[in-house]
Amino acid sequence: MELVKEFEGSTLTVFIKGEVDTVTAPTLEKEVSADQGKAEALVLDFNDVNYVSSAGLRVILSLYKKQSEKGGTFELVNVNAEVMTVLEMTGFTSFLTIK
Repeated sequence: MELVKEFEGSTLTVFIKGEVDTVTAPTLEKEVSADQGKAEALVLDFNDVNYVSSAGLRVILSLYKKQSEKGGTFELVNVNAEVMTVLEMTGFTSFLTIK
């Protein structure tokens, strides 16, 4: 998995490439959490994500909760059909903003 973080004003966008699984999920959480405190809006760009495991879902949920608790916004963007199916089956689409 590769990550690129970009700040534009108070929005942190994280471009993720590869799989978000048991091996890579801890890195995603650590890297995003390091800058999440400075971001009013957090955007995870899944354009190049082809797989999300339960460990990845846990990280998404954790980041979402942290962002919500501080009154910020959280979005997933550019989610492909395979990952969207996982998000739908697990109920994540009922509370996440996905574009």
